[in-house]
Amino acid sequence: MNFKKVISFFLLIFFSFCVYSQNNIIFDAIQNIKKVVPQKNQINLLSDSLNNKIRIINSKKIKETSVISGKKNNWVISLNFGINEFRGDIRDEKSLILSNVSNTYKISIGKSVHEIFHIYTSFSFGNLEGIKKDYILSQTQSTSVYDPYSNYEGSGEKFTAFLYEGELFTSINLQKLVKNFYPTFTEKKRFDIFYNLGMGILSFSSMKRNVETNNYIYAFGYNDVEGKFEEALPLLERPKARYLSFGYSFNYLLSKKININIHWIGKIADTDFLDASMMNQQNDKYRSILLGLEYKL
Repeated sequence: MNFKKVISFFLLIFFSFCVYSQNNIIFDAIQNIKKVVPQKNQINLLSDSLNNKIRIINSKKIKETSVISGKKNNWVISLNFGINEFRGDIRDEKSLILSNVSNTYKISIGKSVHEIFHIYTSFSFGNLEGIKKDYILSQTQSTSVYDPYSNYEGSGEKFTAFLYEGELFTSINLQKLVKNFYPTFTEKKRFDIFYNLGMGILSFSSMKRNVETNNYIYAFGYNDVEGKFEEALPLLERPKARYLSFGYSFNYLLSKKININIHWIGKIADTDFLDASMMNQQNDKYRSILLGLEYKL
């Protein structure tokens, strides 16, 4: 009996110990679960944060792509009209008077390759005119009349030329250029100044006459070889010359799509026959003053 009581006592103690240990294990497991749950929540929070950052980055990329694509499609077309002022041999020495000026028209297509640089190709057509009544006779050819056929009557000469021009030129935004070197520079919001540099080819015909009688003196680009002195050659057979252009453009923003512009462009041709006269083989010069509209496509 005593032995059974002892055994029963030890079994009771062992059983109590097992129950106690099992309770501890369950309690620890519950605590571990409680610790794990916040970690999972933290992981979820981190995941959400990363997803939000990815969305922001993707949206920025989309915006940047749209901006870049917008620049790639930044084409413009420009229509201009104005005057040509001849600055060669046969002209009045005064500037911007009717005897030196004539009409011209121009169409240009361009593209912005950078916020500073723009490239254009253009086609223009128009006239050149000039008159010179007084010559100071001397031994130099530049102060005497170019008269291969001896038709000059001594009362002065005038000329009219017809021009067709094709040109490639670049426009440099001077405000953007200054801003690039001096970030504190304040740009005008609706106004831009450009400097233009270009080169082109012109096809022309030119005829000069006596001032008082309007009789023929000489022509260049006409069919005088066959005796048809006042018949212009076909367009493709007319004399051609290269020229350099340089000058300023002023743009004013009327709306998001439309600019009004003014061009003041000087030109130097590698011919001395724009006025149907050769004077010491000089390069004839003229300038174009144009007003027009530019439309962003």
